[in-house]
Amino acid sequence: MSHEGEVLVHRTLGIHPDPPLTYPSLTPQMAAFFEQVPFLPLGYVDPEGKLWVSILTGDSEKEQFVHAVSDNLIGVEPRNLSPEDPLIETLKGDHPVPMASVGVMVSNRRRNKLYCSSVGAKVDANDGTVRFLVNATGVLGNCPKYITTKKTWPVQCTPVLSDSFTRLDSKCRQLISRADQFYMASIHDKDMDVNHRGGRPGFVRVSEDGSQLIYPEYSGNRLYQTLGNLSVDSRVGIAVPLFESGQVVSLTGRVTLLYGKDAKAVMPRANIVVKVDIEKVNLFEDCLGIRASVLEQSPYPPPVYYLASESEHRDDKDIKTSAFGDSVEKITAKISEIVLDVPGSVTWTPGQYVVLDFRREMDMGYKHMDDTEPQSLNDDFVRTFTIASKDELKLVTRTVGSITQFMRMMPGFQVDITAVGGDFIIPKADTVYVAGGIGITPLLAQAPTPNVHLLWSIKESDLPLVKRYASSIKPKSATLFITDKKDPHNPADPIDPFTIHYRRISKQDLQGYDCEWMCCAPEGLQTLVADWVNQLYQKPVKYESFSY
Repeated sequence: MSHEGEVLVHRTLGIHPDPPLTYPSLTPQMAAFFEQVPFLPLGYVDPEGKLWVSILTGDSEKEQFVHAVSDNLIGVEPRNLSPEDPLIETLKGDHPVPMASVGVMVSNRRRNKLYCSSVGAKVDANDGTVRFLVNATGVLGNCPKYITTKKTWPVQCTPVLSDSFTRLDSKCRQLISRADQFYMASIHDKDMDVNHRGGRPGFVRVSEDGSQLIYPEYSGNRLYQTLGNLSVDSRVGIAVPLFESGQVVSLTGRVTLLYGKDAKAVMPRANIVVKVDIEKVNLFEDCLGIRASVLEQSPYPPPVYYLASESEHRDDKDIKTSAFGDSVEKITAKISEIVLDVPGSVTWTPGQYVVLDFRREMDMGYKHMDDTEPQSLNDDFVRTFTIASKDELKLVTRTVGSITQFMRMMPGFQVDITAVGGDFIIPKADTVYVAGGIGITPLLAQAPTPNVHLLWSIKESDLPLVKRYASSIKPKSATLFITDKKDPHNPADPIDPFTIHYRRISKQDLQGYDCEWMCCAPEGLQTLVADWVNQLYQKPVKYESFSY
């Protein structure tokens, strides 16, 4: 349930997000995830009441530093802390410390939040090494939208506090200008939260005198847990890791949130701006037991937004090419098939997605950001769609917001293509593919699929979608689950090649397959499938998320 700060942000932005799916303890999949993370950003409150984030890692001698002791207890034994790290002094106390983390698997963009508190620690007074336990009180899957994938490898490190400041010096500014991510801690009452922020290098700006760190808040999963916390408690802790060099810029301070006109006065192209007044900065050298190199930049961040005070400020154009709506066919009251007319230079592989920027058509500027259009404060007008054909840039969309409504109602629209990416490609081996609704889309571009066992969950209103594409998929086997049949005694007409059930998919439906596993479905079904497959086969599930 949203607290008063989150409700305030939701009202300010005119949105009504669904509550997040938070687990009260570690599932087996979550436990395995946290044991495998190459680093762990940990947020906490120090003895003076200040918030910090420490980036924890193992090293080349002991790469794994996180161990799931039970479904609620996690042991952490970092190998990279400087004796001057605020976490060391914090753990010396004899009382539980509110903590939180966000685990990020930078190799594949998986990301999960952890809510916890310390329950015991052992600190070596001689060398500052530490071991501690945390009690997990909640785990939440999180949006991977702005994560740049990286290859990581363990190294030995000799962590040292290089210097401490009350504002960012020229070296810290230069390091921050190279960063494509940072981690921030916030708090509401005694409930900590740690979140990832990512963008193109340079997306974090620094005031001329180094006293403020400023960044634009991009559109994500729209829960706004961090901004909600900061609306009622302005304390913040931030860590900016530089995995290429092993340095970390760590700071604590207070936040001011700016919306609409106030945001644009500071950063003209941003609708929401977070401004941090810095109280203390620590620069740590050689303090990461891993190094990393970039594999693929996230295609989602917009161009760097400059401050109004910067001479470099300009209206960047980052358009690669444009496309036009060629045809729109309405399959159901909500689902459409949309074909884009694109230049021959745009190519893709079946199983990939296209990133479309609708600012040209949809962004009318701040003069329209009033009570009649409150959501425009929160929209970057960038959307991702899986390509549904190998021969033409075809999209299968469900109308859920202003962009999909616009595409459905305005044939001939113009849109900018900013990227094509992804690798949700069906292997040659036998594969079980679990789809929810329009999660069938990646399969359509790769049809026929004679090696696929298809398990497809839909609502009765989506049956025209099934009938439209059933003959082209040609799977090894096909089972359809109609979850909301209003009259089960009046069954749907047979649809070849499907066996039809009038219920939800269950764990038993996944039994008996010696296959690879793929899933494209909403988060709830995706999580269930991953847990069931882990319990039945101890195998991973490759998934395409609806979160972008």
